Amino acid sequence: MGATGNSLDEAERLMARRAWREAHALCLSALQAGASGRPLFLLGVIAAEHGNLSRAAELFGEAARLEPDVARHHAQLGRCLIAFNRQDEARAAADRALALDPADALTLDTIGVIYSRSGLHEQALPLFDRAVALEPANASFQQNLGTARQFAGDFAGAEQALRARHQHLVDVRVDLGEIGRFEGHGDAVVGQAVGELLRRIAHFIKQLARLQPAGLQPPLQAGTGQRKGAQLP
Repeated sequence: MGATGNSLDEAERLMARRAWREAHALCLSALQAGASGRPLFLLGVIAAEHGNLSRAAELFGEAARLEPDVARHHAQLGRCLIAFNRQDEARAAADRALALDPADALTLDTIGVIYSRSGLHEQALPLFDRAVALEPANASFQQNLGTARQFAGDFAGAEQALRARHQHLVDVRVDLGEIGRFEGHGDAVVGQAVGELLRRIAHFIKQLARLQPAGLQPPLQAGTGQRKGAQLP
């Protein structure tokens, strides 16, 4: 894998903790060292997280050009394009991603989102089903599955998925008083317990952010693809 691969692994871990500036710096270093598609893809994710969808689409597109056999490059490009209502291009990107037979839940869910937002709910359903099967505790995936089932007329199935999403959000409640159970076990054990609790809190916050209604997001600035107030690190 080498030093560059290790640094990009670290960049993804930093991104999971929303440490955008540090991850951004590692991706730029990887590009300077000669890496291509992967750091561009990660920079695209950072741009999208900061609302700069036009820049994200450019980065995902370049990553897909350099590494056309990586499904998630095409899927995330398609998700940016569908946000601009460029449905034909978005579906073409989703088709390319699906043809590469992706196995990770996020890419499957992303392709499903593109199809669903294009009105192709029947095509989206098996992708959402697969994503939920891989990550049944992911409330965002359950939400997408439930919504697609609603549009497809499967109201009982939609209710089941949305109930599962609600139950997951309830189950993620964190009781900080649990740390008291580790009293007397030493700093290492207590630190591990605190780390796990913080991980659960961060995951819960991320799930809530994903479920934010689209209407509450800042509007796109005309011609930029960037949301007002959003800045790249």
